[in-house]
Amino acid sequence: MAINTYLRGLRAFLYYCMEMDYMADFKIRIPKVDKKLKETYTDMELNVLLKKPNLKTCGFSEYKI
Repeated sequence: MAINTYLRGLRAFLYYCMEMDYMADFKIRIPKVDKKLKETYTDMELNVLLKKPNLKTCGFSEYKI
């Protein structure tokens, strides 16, 4: 991501130079980065996480998790 930050700063400077007629106008495109998809929970994992604990048999530390 740091490279895209530097490219945006350079692009802003170059567009300023173009606006002040220091150089010829041209378009600057910043390439898009392919982001990795995050793994989601399976239906079984969601059911385990969302299942309400038995309040009579569990302690507070188990309930807060």
